[in-house]
Amino acid sequence: MSGPRVLLIDNDDSYTYNLYHLIGELTGRPPHVVDHDQRVDPRRYSHLVISPGPGHPADPRRVGRLAELIMDTDRPVLGVCLGHQLLGLLFGASVIKVRPHHGLISRIRHDGRGVLAGLPQDFRAVRYHSLAVVDPPAELELTARARDDDVIMGLRHRSRDLHGVQFHPESVAAEHGRDLMINFLGLPCPEPVEGPSQVASPRPPSTGSGRRFDKLRERTRIEYRELPWRDPEDVFVAHYAGRGPVCWLDAARVGPRSRFSYLGAPDEVLTGRYDDPSTEDVLTELADRLNRSQGESAAPFPFQGGYVGYLGYPEPGRGGEAEFGRLDRFFVFDHAERRCYAAAVGAPAWLDRAESMILSTGPAGEPRRDGRLGVLNEPDQEWYRSAYRRVQEYLHSGDSYEVNLTFQRRLAYRGDRAELYRHLRRLNPAPHAAYLELPSATVLSSSPERFLEIDDRGRVQARPIKGTAPRDADPLRDAAAAERLRTETKTRAENLMIADLLRHDLGLSCRLGSVRVPELMLVESHPSVHQLVSTVEGDLEPGLDAVDCVRAALPPGSMTGAPKHRTCEIIDEVERGPRGIYSGVLGYFSYSGTADLSVIIRTLVSRDAEELSVGVGGGVITLSDPDDEYAEALLKSEALIAAVRQSCREPIPVGHNVP
Repeated sequence: MSGPRVLLIDNDDSYTYNLYHLIGELTGRPPHVVDHDQRVDPRRYSHLVISPGPGHPADPRRVGRLAELIMDTDRPVLGVCLGHQLLGLLFGASVIKVRPHHGLISRIRHDGRGVLAGLPQDFRAVRYHSLAVVDPPAELELTARARDDDVIMGLRHRSRDLHGVQFHPESVAAEHGRDLMINFLGLPCPEPVEGPSQVASPRPPSTGSGRRFDKLRERTRIEYRELPWRDPEDVFVAHYAGRGPVCWLDAARVGPRSRFSYLGAPDEVLTGRYDDPSTEDVLTELADRLNRSQGESAAPFPFQGGYVGYLGYPEPGRGGEAEFGRLDRFFVFDHAERRCYAAAVGAPAWLDRAESMILSTGPAGEPRRDGRLGVLNEPDQEWYRSAYRRVQEYLHSGDSYEVNLTFQRRLAYRGDRAELYRHLRRLNPAPHAAYLELPSATVLSSSPERFLEIDDRGRVQARPIKGTAPRDADPLRDAAAAERLRTETKTRAENLMIADLLRHDLGLSCRLGSVRVPELMLVESHPSVHQLVSTVEGDLEPGLDAVDCVRAALPPGSMTGAPKHRTCEIIDEVERGPRGIYSGVLGYFSYSGTADLSVIIRTLVSRDAEELSVGVGGGVITLSDPDDEYAEALLKSEALIAAVRQSCREPIPVGHNVP
């Protein structure tokens, strides 16, 4: 046998592909991934790994055919979390509720044998569970316990190679997870039986060519011209505001990760839905269009023409709304070097017109204050407490580790949306700000959070945010607030859960062994808040493209929780209605194969001339406090509400109440 041939059984979990990459790195070949209810012949593999997952192991909906697979196989088996609990249950142990440990770290004492051989005593393990095995029968050896609460952390069958660990060896914060997996893969096993060729592990279906058939693709050449520097807001006011659809990706807060702004009027707008089985898929259409073209340019900016727009949060069974403008003529602003460019795809004559536009642009002055604000609906805190209690029930029953609970604030408002955005970018400048005026909606965003960036070499980056604290005018108190955010157990647990989730999401479309976390839980300070941010990176799998990568990672894990699929079901049940555009993603897909999208948070959405909405919320875990979570959610909307108020002469009712 050339090396272990591993079967990885997925229990609908959001950390499965972290195990996939760990196993693949050690064996040199990707494990074969199957769903827990899929029939499979275990004799074709050398080792079986059972993933974590939501729910109770006694619930057949959560474990599928796993019981018969475990009882019949003669292969070594490693059960992780839910898999560990199922092993205990099958041989007569009980699985009960315990004090939840979601994203928390415990020291492990163990017997030093089997999969734990050679691991030091009191190594640090990451736990994601609220259920645990108790009263194991004599045929199961207890191999490990948590030092802090004495909960069983490991089991081993006395006569068969069946092993379970309650903790997560695949977590980015785990110690010796790699060593544990090496021990497991080194266990003796029968030679795999040869059969029909192994089915490739599930990957996101490619929506396009994945850049593999370049000779068949139309070469899309972008031409650009450097022009005198102008402030992008001045250009926006002089030539785009109030003149129909416009796309402005605005690096309002310039930094190393927010260097370029892009501004232009779309030549065409794609409007529809994605992942909705009843209608044509906008993402598929987008991928087809992008893959019929290939950017060919040495332009000094990453967006080289393509599509700019948003993907809303998906509804159950209906997918999400989507709207993208084709931007083939646009301005680029390089804030780092204060350079301005006009860029055009297939329209070189426009560069002359663009130069005239820039030369005729003067200072726009201060934004007008002529908006009229009516009723601002205050969220129902009693509803929030009720929804929070239901979420806690699911967290304690093992269905989720974290649920992002959100609600909408609505404002009756009449006023120029472009002028309002000018106020917003002054009050709350953000690295991923945007103003999109498209037929279905106008989106005014001051998002601080990158969802995904894919560069021209296929490198992928996500920067999830979990943990928010208000700024303080006093420097000493402000520094203390940032330090509390960095060290607080609750916020670190939230951030770790989402960092591990994003590793899995990138692992679905990234090359084996390439997913990494160069920055874990760093504090970033913005004008109104401090935030705890992690950075997750990977290298795109050959044959997949930016649209595949984005589709596989939707919806943003920082706006759902984990495990993602089950948590989304909980969100659909407890929240008051569809989120719409809020908590989706916004940005561009370029002809050059690059993409850069932000998470739609800290964002005003306008569907008509009478109303604005802003979605707010936050991650709820078992360590949360309902009043603190509610206050943090309102804090996230304060800068947006302040911008609306600043755009008004006075808050005069406009004739209707907000529902």
